[in-house]
Amino acid sequence: LSYHALDWVIVGAETGNRKGRVIPKLSWLQMIVDFSYHENIPLWMKDNLRGIWPGELIQERPST
Repeated sequence: LSYHALDWVIVGAETGNRKGRVIPKLSWLQMIVDFSYHENIPLWMKDNLRGIWPGELIQERPST
């Protein structure tokens, strides 16, 4: 998959029966945020990242 085909990046922590087993590292999230902004791809952070991501969650949608 080429990143050129990406219209939207959605990121969040694991849910379901694996909830809490893998907590995303802030450095991982920052790399995804930096990539998305660099490539001008909208980014949506799921609510389960509250408490991991400092400040307000980024919740952008692709333009229609």
